[in-house]
Amino acid sequence: MGYAGGELIAFLVIVFLVGVNALYVAAEYATVGVGRTRARSLVQEGLPGGAALGKLTSDPVRLDRAITACQIGISVSSLSLGAYSQIVLAPALAPWLAGWGLWGDITSHSLAVAVVLAATSSLQIVFGEQLPKSIIVRNPSPWALRVAPALWLSVWVMTPLIAFLSGSAGFLLRLGGLPSRPGTQPHSPAEIGWIVAQSARSGVLRPEQSERLRNAIQFAARTARDVMVPRVQVEALPITASVDDVRACITTTGHSRIPVYGEDLDDVRGVLHAKDLLLRAGGPGPVPSVRELMRPLPLVPWSMRALPLLELMKREHAGLAVVLDEHGGMAGIVSLEDLVEEVLGEVEDEFDAAAPATGLLPDGRMRLRGEETLDWVNRRHGLHLTSEEAHTIGGLVMESLARVARPGDVVHQGNVRLEVEKVSGRRVVTVLVTPADNEPEGGGRETA
Repeated sequence: MGYAGGELIAFLVIVFLVGVNALYVAAEYATVGVGRTRARSLVQEGLPGGAALGKLTSDPVRLDRAITACQIGISVSSLSLGAYSQIVLAPALAPWLAGWGLWGDITSHSLAVAVVLAATSSLQIVFGEQLPKSIIVRNPSPWALRVAPALWLSVWVMTPLIAFLSGSAGFLLRLGGLPSRPGTQPHSPAEIGWIVAQSARSGVLRPEQSERLRNAIQFAARTARDVMVPRVQVEALPITASVDDVRACITTTGHSRIPVYGEDLDDVRGVLHAKDLLLRAGGPGPVPSVRELMRPLPLVPWSMRALPLLELMKREHAGLAVVLDEHGGMAGIVSLEDLVEEVLGEVEDEFDAAAPATGLLPDGRMRLRGEETLDWVNRRHGLHLTSEEAHTIGGLVMESLARVARPGDVVHQGNVRLEVEKVSGRRVVTVLVTPADNEPEGGGRETA
């Protein structure tokens, strides 16, 4: 074989070793990056390579073996490339450098070793490490399917070596008092929320899907106070009301459940169902009183979390609950519909009056309901509204105004402008929110 043939062989060997390194780097990033949940989905879809991928990622121990196989492949190819380049390339380069007449033989050989090491290391880092990693991390799923069969074969071939290395590492971990078996780290609600947000940005989830998932994640942090209908909006009847009064209230409000109180709203005795009224007051015999028609309903503190509240209402077959404040007075009521809407959004039936659409408006402003809590608004819309006393957007506006709000009133907090859009009596129904530096020219009564 001539010198040209030697150059070709050296080139092919280097390309092969860098390619092996790139394959195992790609296999490691793809297998780890795809995640067990996504891998399970790919297996269920029956895609080529899915069976091998399922075996590699079915449990933490198998995944650890797969990673170990990748590390062995990367180490062996890197060491082989270094050894081959020093044995073959450095001796070939040294005479050429010595021919310049600037250095002696020893210096020329040392310089050749350094040049070869720098060149092969650069090739290894760029083509064997960075390039495959950059390609894989952008979309690991298809690459995981492509490399899974080869990686599964590697794991099978390297089983004795993997067992020896894993056993040695496990022994050292046990000496240090650390767990020797790999475990799984469950995702926190914040991490799941981040995954949902990333999936929405990439188009995997539709906006309404991501919104409901975020609502479901945040549902556990909500309290009865966050989801209740406040006391001032509660439609209730005294226990002395007549059946005709009940019929009129149901007809006027459209509600199928009416709270019943004794002396005042702080003395809620039960709830009256429209169905009970139809079944018992519409038949023959004496007309029952409100006291006879009403059912008991649970009383819950306003600090109670939404999830335990939902479980309580399901357990007691209660469609309505009374929310008590810290002094034991009635703060409001909460229904199963209120809890469901925290996840699904507004659910309107044929009897609900059409409400203004909330959320982002075409002009960049946001329309928010006055009853939405500050904590919810801040988390959902990335704002930083604060108040010493108020709990809701409407309460914040009233606190800043120090009087009953009127449509067109404007208050500022930091760089946020809040304009009262609609009121009902003394209650703020909707508020328009916009950054102060983008607020429209004129319009609204400013407050100090």
